[in-house]
Amino acid sequence: MNKKQNTRNDHISRVNRVTDYVRKNLNQDLSLKCLSKIAALSKFHFHRVFSETYGETPSAYVKRIRIESSAFLLIFDPKKSVNITRL
Repeated sequence: MNKKQNTRNDHISRVNRVTDYVRKNLNQDLSLKCLSKIAALSKFHFHRVFSETYGETPSAYVKRIRIESSAFLLIFDPKKSVNITRL
Protein backbone atom coordinates (compact mmCIF):
# COMPACT_ATOMS: atom_id res chain seq x y z
CA MET A 1 0.00 0.00 0.00
CA ASN A 2 1.26 3.47 -0.78
CA LYS A 3 1.25 6.49 1.52
CA LYS A 4 -1.85 8.00 -0.09
CA GLN A 5 -3.86 4.81 0.43
CA ASN A 6 -2.65 4.54 4.04
CA THR A 7 -3.79 8.10 4.69
CA ARG A 8 -7.18 7.40 3.09
CA ASN A 9 -7.63 4.27 5.21
CA ASP A 10 -6.71 6.22 8.34
CA HIS A 11 -9.26 8.92 7.49
CA ILE A 12 -11.98 6.34 6.88
CA SER A 13 -11.19 4.68 10.20
CA ARG A 14 -11.42 8.00 12.05
CA VAL A 15 -14.68 8.98 10.34
CA ASN A 16 -16.17 5.54 11.09
CA ARG A 17 -15.26 5.98 14.75
CA VAL A 18 -17.16 9.28 14.73
CA THR A 19 -20.25 7.90 12.95
CA ASP A 20 -20.40 5.02 15.45
CA TYR A 21 -20.21 7.56 18.28
CA VAL A 22 -22.95 9.70 16.73
CA ARG A 23 -25.34 6.76 16.38
CA LYS A 24 -24.77 5.72 20.01
CA ASN A 25 -24.97 9.24 21.49
CA LEU A 26 -27.74 11.08 19.65
CA ASN A 27 -28.83 12.94 22.79
CA GLN A 28 -25.33 14.19 23.61
CA ASP A 29 -23.28 17.16 22.42
CA LEU A 30 -22.34 16.37 18.83
CA SER A 31 -20.71 19.66 17.95
CA LEU A 32 -17.86 19.89 15.47
CA LYS A 33 -15.50 20.42 18.40
CA CYS A 34 -16.67 17.23 20.10
CA LEU A 35 -16.61 15.11 16.95
CA SER A 36 -13.20 16.35 15.84
CA LYS A 37 -11.79 15.34 19.23
CA ILE A 38 -13.15 11.83 18.74
CA ALA A 39 -11.49 11.70 15.33
CA ALA A 40 -8.29 13.18 16.82
CA LEU A 41 -8.13 15.81 14.06
CA SER A 42 -8.37 19.57 14.03
CA LYS A 43 -11.89 20.93 13.48
CA PHE A 44 -10.98 22.25 10.02
CA HIS A 45 -9.28 19.03 8.88
CA PHE A 46 -12.01 16.81 10.34
CA HIS A 47 -14.73 18.83 8.59
CA ARG A 48 -12.91 18.46 5.27
CA VAL A 49 -12.19 14.73 5.70
CA PHE A 50 -15.72 13.95 6.87
CA SER A 51 -17.32 15.93 4.04
CA GLU A 52 -15.12 14.20 1.45
CA THR A 53 -15.89 10.77 2.89
CA TYR A 54 -19.67 11.12 3.41
CA GLY A 55 -20.59 13.79 0.90
CA GLU A 56 -22.22 15.90 3.61
CA THR A 57 -21.00 18.04 6.45
CA PRO A 58 -20.74 16.60 9.96
CA SER A 59 -23.63 18.80 11.17
CA ALA A 60 -25.84 17.73 8.24
CA TYR A 61 -25.00 14.10 9.03
CA VAL A 62 -25.91 14.53 12.71
CA LYS A 63 -29.22 16.21 11.82
CA ARG A 64 -30.08 13.51 9.28
CA ILE A 65 -29.31 10.67 11.69
CA ARG A 66 -31.34 12.34 14.46
CA ILE A 67 -34.30 12.82 12.11
CA GLU A 68 -34.08 9.24 10.82
CA SER A 69 -33.91 7.93 14.38
CA SER A 70 -36.92 10.02 15.40
CA ALA A 71 -38.89 8.90 12.35
CA PHE A 72 -38.10 5.27 13.15
CA LEU A 73 -39.32 5.71 16.72
CA LEU A 74 -42.51 7.43 15.58
CA ILE A 75 -43.27 4.71 13.04
CA PHE A 76 -42.56 1.71 15.25
CA ASP A 77 -43.48 3.12 18.66
CA PRO A 78 -46.01 5.95 18.07
CA LYS A 79 -46.76 6.31 21.79
CA LYS A 80 -43.13 7.13 22.56
CA SER A 81 -42.20 10.79 23.02
CA VAL A 82 -39.62 12.14 20.60
CA ASN A 83 -37.48 15.10 21.67
CA ILE A 84 -36.26 17.17 18.72
CA THR A 85 -34.79 20.11 20.60
CA ARG A 86 -31.22 19.27 19.51
CA LEU A 87 -31.95 19.31 15.77
